[in-house]
Amino acid sequence: MNDLLTISGLHAGYGPVEVLHGLDLTVGDGEVVVVLGANGAGKTTTMRAVSGVIQRRGTITFDGNDIAHATADEQRRHHAVRDNDAGEREREREARYSQEPPPCASQPRPRYHCAGSDDSATLDTHERR
Repeated sequence: MNDLLTISGLHAGYGPVEVLHGLDLTVGDGEVVVVLGANGAGKTTTMRAVSGVIQRRGTITFDGNDIAHATADEQRRHHAVRDNDAGEREREREARYSQEPPPCASQPRPRYHCAGSDDSATLDTHERR
């Protein structure tokens, strides 16, 4: 499996307050990843840093492209152009998944429990896409 997103040594924050201190994360092509953490753990800061909304330093590679120095607008323009003219990798992925289900389809569905309730439910991640 190829890496779709690779983050290495990501530092980001707001003004003088650094929230992310050298974050490393790899997401493979076809993987489903969830970022969990307590309030103030850096979940939103991570998404803002990766998407170029806030200043950051470190290495960020998305689909083989270095995006660590790209602004949110530059990333949006790049991906809008790519989306209109689907690249070879996207065509391969579409062809592969039209013949077989994506890797996550064979996995058991995640379960969640609502605090203060005895009910649990199954999340259907495929319906939410």
